[in-house]
Amino acid sequence: MSRYATCQLTARDFVVLQNLVSSQRLGAARLQEQMCEKLASAVVLAPAEIPAQIVTLDSRVRFRREGRLAETRVVSVSDDSHPLGAALSVTTPLGLALLGRRPGDKVTVQDLHGEDTRAEVIAVIYQPEAAERRLRPA
Repeated sequence: MSRYATCQLTARDFVVLQNLVSSQRLGAARLQEQMCEKLASAVVLAPAEIPAQIVTLDSRVRFRREGRLAETRVVSVSDDSHPLGAALSVTTPLGLALLGRRPGDKVTVQDLHGEDTRAEVIAVIYQPEAAERRLRPA
C-alpha cells in the first residue's frame, strides 16, 4: 500500500518530480520509490486551478513535526536557492510528503534512524500560483 494518499500537484511540480526520478540523482533508492508513489497518487492541475491552500513548489509552509515546535520553510527543489535553513527540499522525505498537501493534512515519514515521524501542515503562508492569480487583472 502506498504511503501517499491522493494529493494535488501543479503540472509544473509533477514534471519537476518526474525529471528528478528520471535523472536518478536522488541517491537513495527509497526516496526514488517514494517519489514514484507520489507521482502515481497525484491529481495534476493547471496552475490556475490549484487551490491556494495546497503546498506547491516554492510555497512557504508552516508545519509541525510531532513533539516539536512549528517550523516555517519554503518547499523547493534545492536548498541552494534559499538562505540556510529556510528551505525544505522535495529531495527529502518530509519535503516530498508535504508537497501537494493542505492545512490539517498529516503525513508520516521515516527519520534518519528509520523511525516513523509525523508532521502536520498548519498553513500555506505563500503559494506562488495564488500570488500570480492575485496580480492578474480580472
